[in-house]
Amino acid sequence: MTAHAHTDARQHTKRRDPGALAMFATGGFFFVAPFLNAVTGGPHLGGPVLCGLRVLLGVPCPACGMTTSFTFAARGQVDDAFRAAPLGPVLWLLALTAAVWGAILLRRDEVLELDRFPRPVQALLVRWWAWLPAAILASWVYQFFRVNVWGLYI
Repeated sequence: MTAHAHTDARQHTKRRDPGALAMFATGGFFFVAPFLNAVTGGPHLGGPVLCGLRVLLGVPCPACGMTTSFTFAARGQVDDAFRAAPLGPVLWLLALTAAVWGAILLRRDEVLELDRFPRPVQALLVRWWAWLPAAILASWVYQFFRVNVWGLYI
């Protein structure tokens, strides 16, 4: 084979957009949580508490309740999903959107472009470093009340 034949073979292979692939994989990963919770039973079904920090120290981690929340969201039990973790249904919906959109982009062999989003969505995506930590902190404080760490109930 000549060097020219190798070049032609490489040109005919499809290169997938890393952004679309990341959206599909990350979004799809969020669907593992409801299935894991369904298999183990989860705390709301009498199963084990899966949070290591909560088991060891009795204190919830910032993501406590997310698996349960994702499970409820997947079942359509939105009120229970918000009670388990207020950020859970929002993240689950974002994950669903990312997985579907990523799959569509991969199927069409298109590139993920931020300019295609409406301006408010662009602002949220670009400034994730500002709002996401605040949302996680607020969710964590909620978990301290939910788990009754301070002797208070919500």
